Amino acid sequence: MTALASLLRNDRWIPASFIAFFVFLTCVEIVLITLAVNSFTGLSEVDPYRRGLAYNDTIAARQKDRDLGWRVSVGFEPTGHLKGIVKVAARDATGAELSNVRISGTAEHGGDAAIPITFSALDDGSAEGPIAVHTAGRWFLRIQIEDDGASIERKREIFIEPR
Repeated sequence: MTALASLLRNDRWIPASFIAFFVFLTCVEIVLITLAVNSFTGLSEVDPYRRGLAYNDTIAARQKDRDLGWRVSVGFEPTGHLKGIVKVAARDATGAELSNVRISGTAEHGGDAAIPITFSALDDGSAEGPIAVHTAGRWFLRIQIEDDGASIERKREIFIEPR
């Protein structure tokens, strides 16, 4: 008690409070940096540098998609905690449903391994597939639709929230 009274009387508590504040601030920053580094990296591509180098291939693939005239819509409907249904509808240039196509897909989250999605056909010509992920957040769906001699890939960003 005598030491505390001496500290307060001599005004040594002022620099001590500054030091304590900055030690506290450093600890908070260490915690926040650790959380940021261990969470989502922000990358949607496994190797964005190499994909950037092959950007002319991407432009050619997009032109091929336009020439096909297919219209693809991808939706996500949550069904529970970190679960949901991915719905895909594909139509040709005339607006008719694409039949006899193979639809496959994956869900990707940063550098984690891709989660495959198995699609089943519906009566209205669309397809749906269940998805269950291990963590909430920003996910990227890669949907591949293949017909005899033609294929198209779509990438959609979804947010999966915990319930």
